[in-house]
Amino acid sequence: MTSEPQPRRPRIGVLCGARTRHGPESVFLRFMRDHYDILREFDFCATGGTAQSIVDIGLYPEERVEFLNSGSRGGVVQLTARVAKGEFVAVLFLTDPRDLWADVPENRALKRVCIEKQVHLITTRAGADEWAVHEARNALSAAAGQSLSSWKPKNWFAGVKNVLDGEHIDLPLDETTLALISHNQMKQEMVKFVNNHVHQLAGFHRILATGTTGWMLRLVQAKNESLGHLSTEAKQHLGQKRLGEIMADLPTVEEPHKNQRFVDIVMPLASGPKGGDVLIANEILKHRCHKIVFFYDPETAHPHEADIRLLERTAQLDSVYAFCISDPRSADLWAQDLPQRNFP
Repeated sequence: MTSEPQPRRPRIGVLCGARTRHGPESVFLRFMRDHYDILREFDFCATGGTAQSIVDIGLYPEERVEFLNSGSRGGVVQLTARVAKGEFVAVLFLTDPRDLWADVPENRALKRVCIEKQVHLITTRAGADEWAVHEARNALSAAAGQSLSSWKPKNWFAGVKNVLDGEHIDLPLDETTLALISHNQMKQEMVKFVNNHVHQLAGFHRILATGTTGWMLRLVQAKNESLGHLSTEAKQHLGQKRLGEIMADLPTVEEPHKNQRFVDIVMPLASGPKGGDVLIANEILKHRCHKIVFFYDPETAHPHEADIRLLERTAQLDSVYAFCISDPRSADLWAQDLPQRNFP
């Protein structure tokens, strides 16, 4: 007779600098010991060194702690993506001002996404004590009646990895994932780029996109018989007002030049400010996003600038094999060399 599966405990994301967890009387380790009675009710998801520190305390079983990469190897990207997916009831982020890494873009992105997703962000020992004593029980009760938010679009399917056992694999186009990202005034440039090269781009395995960009690209290429259904789906994600603005700005594309295969493989994630850049960065880190066309608007301030830098820095990690194109002219030259396939 098989036992019933145990319900998943609410989870806390944890990222702590080395100074805050070095030695038995460090700020982080004292917090984890002092509040064991309540913290044992949670599971933990932590970057490499922090996760090991939790296990080394000896109070928390290793199976209750999910190990992410170290912070310098993409662990903060992984943690921030979990926040964007709605996996945590709180995030404990303790640093020492003397740590040079404390203000890197990845850490700023983590803070910003926590605020955007309304996930309790704890950044001081006093705040951690306050949360453990007065709020943790409420977090447990609230989490019991909640399900994880759905971050995946309806047409989501997993990508193919291009790095196995540390070695790069040269994937064919129909196994390669492309990301299309554009901000502010560059969205029309992205629509123009796609319209000029849609039959080449349709040959990719899948195409990831941040929210508004992804829906614009799907709507402009959708054929008449699928446009109504797609508009309804877009309204659910964007709202009636934003959908109306997009529809008003869409260029006219003649029906024979539209590509339904392209529409089917574009997967709009959250918008950039709501964590879309971070979700794509996480796919890059998992070796499942390989080419990035990123039209960045340098003349406009971005409230999620840290997320943009996080994405760029993820593509630069030596464990990752991906490239990024940042301007329309370079993107045009690159796309011209892609093979063109005819899809029904």
